[in-house]
Amino acid sequence: MKLIRKLQITEDEFYDYLENDLLAPYQDINPDVEFKKGAIYTNNQEDPTAQVTLEILDYKRYSHYKALVKSYTDNLIISYQTLSLDNGNIEIIFEQNIQSFKRKNRFFSLFKETIYLGRMSDSLQDLQQKIIQKRNS
Repeated sequence: MKLIRKLQITEDEFYDYLENDLLAPYQDINPDVEFKKGAIYTNNQEDPTAQVTLEILDYKRYSHYKALVKSYTDNLIISYQTLSLDNGNIEIIFEQNIQSFKRKNRFFSLFKETIYLGRMSDSLQDLQQKIIQKRNS
């Protein structure tokens, strides 16, 4: 599933958010974590159903980010590609591939994909809001 959105944030703000805020839950366990290609982070929850592993598959600041997120219920690959716009804002191409989706029923699959596209759009809006709030604080 793929979305393309223009956001009112800069590339610096976007990649700072990725490098800092996304790693915060993992830095509690290991303060030396680095945001780089090939890195694997686990939040080490005692309950295996709450455990999340993040593997950075590819990363180049000001260009793209791709990661595999594994949880008890899902494995998904997310990727962002960014393009700086003339007005200082960015265009983001956001892709999400949920590997646990099984296409048993065409109608149900389309329904699930519609729901997930809505969630993807919401997550980009939430990301933009968090960055703007941080900028204004």
